[in-house]
Parts: sequence; structure tokens; C-alpha cells
Amino acid sequence: MDDLNKPVRPIKADEDEKLKVQRIENYKQYAERTYQPLPEEDDKNKKRFFIACLGIVRKFFNNFIPESAGSSGVLSVDSIWQDLKAIRTLLIKIRDEDPADDPKFAEKFSEAWRRILDHYLHQGNQKKASKVDLKKAKEFIQAINHYPDGELHSLGFYLKKYGDEDWYPVPFFKILKQLHDEYFTVGKNSALDLWICAISEMLDTAARS
Repeated sequence: MDDLNKPVRPIKADEDEKLKVQRIENYKQYAERTYQPLPEEDDKNKKRFFIACLGIVRKFFNNFIPESAGSSGVLSVDSIWQDLKAIRTLLIKIRDEDPADDPKFAEKFSEAWRRILDHYLHQGNQKKASKVDLKKAKEFIQAINHYPDGELHSLGFYLKKYGDEDWYPVPFFKILKQLHDEYFTVGKNSALDLWICAISEMLDTAARS
């Protein structure tokens, strides 16, 4: 009797279980060989993962760079640039709101002024040179130090001298009010407007450099 006509021997339960296990193992080996990514695809996946990580890191650091710094992130650590930006904000507040009786405003103004004096005087000790035109920055500082004409003390004098005090003398607040009133009287030729424009020009020039 040939093999095809031989009766089939019944498979025992323990043998059937072994066959099932073997089939599962065979399928696992087949799947690993069949679905294993090609080296080229694996490299592409690694590159995608690396690019995604770079994007996350870049987004994280961009959150610490002021938007107004433009395309030059160096400006975010440019002390004089930041000082001028802060002072411009305060000058605009004088123009628009007349904070002549606000001690907190006077304190902020004094702090910003002393910072720019300190950073300007110690510019030579900075690791990176400021992108701000220091000649124009000096002219601006001198303008504050000589305003207003004919007074015993200037605006720069009060900002520097009384920064550590809890009070400011009456003449200081009179100068702030004079700046505000002068703007609405003279307009674009007022000292306040000229200072704001000068700072804006310095900031814009530094951002483009």
C-alpha cells in the first residue's frame, strides 16, 4: 500500500499542542524577516526623529528671545539695546499718560537710566560689542543730562542721584510734567519726541546690522 492510501494516524492531544506552539514560533520568525524595516527606511525614520527633536529645541529657545529683536537673536543679550528699549517705553508713557505724580514710575525710570549708564560706561568689558551706535547713545545720554535748560539740576541728575531713595524732589516731577506738556505744545520738535525718535532709530539700525 502506497503512502497516500495509508490510513491517517490520529494526532494525540500533547502532539497537537506541540504543533501549535511550533506554528506560532514559525510565524514569529517569518514576521520578523518579512516586516523588518529596510536599512534605508530605518535611516529615514532616524532622520525624521532627529529633525523633530531639533524643532522642539528650537521652539523652546525661541520662547526666550523677544519678538522685537527681529532676525538678530544677538540683540536679546545686548544690554544697551535692551536699556534703550526700556527707556523708550517709559518716555512714551510720559507722552501719553503724564505720570508726573507716580513714584513707582519714577523708580522704574531711574532704574532704567542707571542701567544704561552702567552698561555704557562698562561697554569695554563686555564679551560682545553692542550693535547699538554708541556715539548716538552718548548723544542721547548727554541730552537727558542737560535737560531742561536754565534749571539748577537736570533730568539726568535726578534720575541718577535719587534712584536709591524712597522719594523724589518736586523739581523732578515738574520736569516730567514739562516734558508731557511740551509735547502737546510743540509736537514733533519737542525734546520728548526727539528722544523717542532717536531711540527708535538706534534700535532699528541695530536690528538691521
